[in-house]
Amino acid sequence: MVGYEALKRRVLVLGSGSRAAEIEALLSRLGSRAGFNLVGFVLCGDEQPGRDRSKLLGDCTALRALVEQHRVDEIVVGVRDRRNGHFPISKLLECKLEGTSIVDLPTFFEREPAMFS
Repeated sequence: MVGYEALKRRVLVLGSGSRAAEIEALLSRLGSRAGFNLVGFVLCGDEQPGRDRSKLLGDCTALRALVEQHRVDEIVVGVRDRRNGHFPISKLLECKLEGTSIVDLPTFFEREPAMFS
């Protein structure tokens, strides 16, 4: 199964609150059937980190560096409030231009059909 693991998307979650924690819960339910590996979470704005701080990689000011360092394939935007002036749209655009896929939380969950089985 080592080959299958190499094909999984490496996912970084922008946000670290309760919405972002739903991805970690999904990964726990799916186990090895998941089509992704969770690299970690990135703090955004004044959001409070979830319960598990071990996967907290930093804050959104270093987003592009974190994407490069952890070889991220996809960023999932799990930030609840995008209007507070802390949403890093320019940093997300930089990552997108470098080839990193950007999806919102609902789109991410729609793509994981095993979630409903």
